[in-house]
Amino acid sequence: MRYVLTGNFQYDLGIYGLKKIFDFFDEEYKTDGKFYVETDKKPEEILELIVLKLTSDKGANYFLSKLADTILKDKKEAKKEYEKLIKENPVYVELDLEKLVKKEKSLDKVIEFLAEEIFKALEKVFKQVSVQINKGEIEEILWNKAVNLLNNILLNFQANMSAKGKSVLEKAVQKLYKDIDENTICSFCEQNPAKRITRDTFFFAPAQFNAFWFNEPSIFICPYCLVSNLAITQSFAFLGNEVDAVVIYRPNLEDMRNLNEGLKITDIRELAKKVIDYEKLLLKQEATTKDLQIIEFHLDPQNPHLEFYMLTDEIIDNLLKISNELEKLYTTYKDSLWGQVKEKKGYKS
Repeated sequence: MRYVLTGNFQYDLGIYGLKKIFDFFDEEYKTDGKFYVETDKKPEEILELIVLKLTSDKGANYFLSKLADTILKDKKEAKKEYEKLIKENPVYVELDLEKLVKKEKSLDKVIEFLAEEIFKALEKVFKQVSVQINKGEIEEILWNKAVNLLNNILLNFQANMSAKGKSVLEKAVQKLYKDIDENTICSFCEQNPAKRITRDTFFFAPAQFNAFWFNEPSIFICPYCLVSNLAITQSFAFLGNEVDAVVIYRPNLEDMRNLNEGLKITDIRELAKKVIDYEKLLLKQEATTKDLQIIEFHLDPQNPHLEFYMLTDEIIDNLLKISNELEKLYTTYKDSLWGQVKEKKGYKS
């Protein structure tokens, strides 16, 4: 399958995120470095890699915490005692999950090993609060917690909450192929049979009146393009939480790498410096600048939204003219600045 950038930011950022996942796992693929990524992998194989990367990003102790919460959910007294005990003697897993994920490249093996380590960490403290656990139960919960991370990207992508264990991944794979119409071609790759686009098959899918023409669906997506869209958050720089994120977008893989690689947003200076340094280099190499988009995402499942900031040639030229003054503003005079930063609830000054 060859994924080619289209100028649609959701689709292109998914391809860039997919490329980053292939690089993370040292997977073979073809690319011109700018406009396409080509792979022999099937959608279900790509889906497993995405879940593995999301699992790695969370870390072992995220799953320990989630698992304890799940088991103790309806056990109020035991939960109270457990929280008291771990406050006095913290419980954690010493496991390099990233190293394990890269080595195994198998969700089955990763969950089996992670379950073993979590069982060792929790066995003693759970006995103290009179709660029994076993490795099978832990594995079952871990399958749910890992695969359901996909729902943070596409709302209700894996909506079957009754699925347990390995069947959770199987249900997610089935979702890729469900409702495919063999007589309809994908609107993005224009190669494969597809289904109509919805909020659970495409990141920030357009409203119904934009996706339909004369009451008939007009935008379609195939399993290959759907699974690449699940890699989109790998292209984001998150702002100290799992809800707010930023990405600098241009329809070019090399440009997106140069603009976003290593970007850790702690203040606006970092973002401005990335853009200014990039444009100065372009000006030196090609005697021109390029317009950009800065896209800000708020990924709250109850109230998701995004903001676009268009940096046209005129705006970029003005930024370059005042770049020295901006640097002074963000360094010499930074203590004089005041602002607010988004948090999960409200703003922080």
